Amino acid sequence: LQVLYTQPKEGEFFDMDYYVNKHMPIANEHWTPLGLKSWQVIKYGPDAPYYGGVLLHWEKAEDASKALTAAESQPVFNDVPNFT
Repeated sequence: LQVLYTQPKEGEFFDMDYYVNKHMPIANEHWTPLGLKSWQVIKYGPDAPYYGGVLLHWEKAEDASKALTAAESQPVFNDVPNFT
């Protein structure tokens, strides 16, 4: 599964340090029991249409679908405002 974040517009901010060092460990904690195997954060250059993204590697595609709707995932989604 790949999640992409567009370049921040004027007045917006994407805290990549927080994303890598805080948010992704939260995701790892909650999603590993649901089948997440590994993840890799990618930061693109300023001229790319996307600022960055993450590749999430799951045991099975069904695991990713279940994790994204599981109650256990709520802390992951609640954390999004902390880096955007």
